[in-house]
Amino acid sequence: GQITCAYNVEVRIDEHAAPEPHVVVGAPGAVIETLTRFVQLGFSALNFMVGGPDADEQAERLAIDVLPALRAR
Repeated sequence: GQITCAYNVEVRIDEHAAPEPHVVVGAPGAVIETLTRFVQLGFSALNFMVGGPDADEQAERLAIDVLPALRAR
């Protein structure tokens, strides 16, 4: 059968946020690059947890600014 390799990843899309060791943080392009590397490592499922002070805004930015470009890769 097939094994699904899933990764739970906290994401914060913020061009001005300081790096955090346990969070994928940065501008949309930087977040896309990091998430692409996870896929290249063999993760076939990514479970996103939005970080930062405004979860609704973060979820929207993830859906609009990141996920379409990540899927296109």
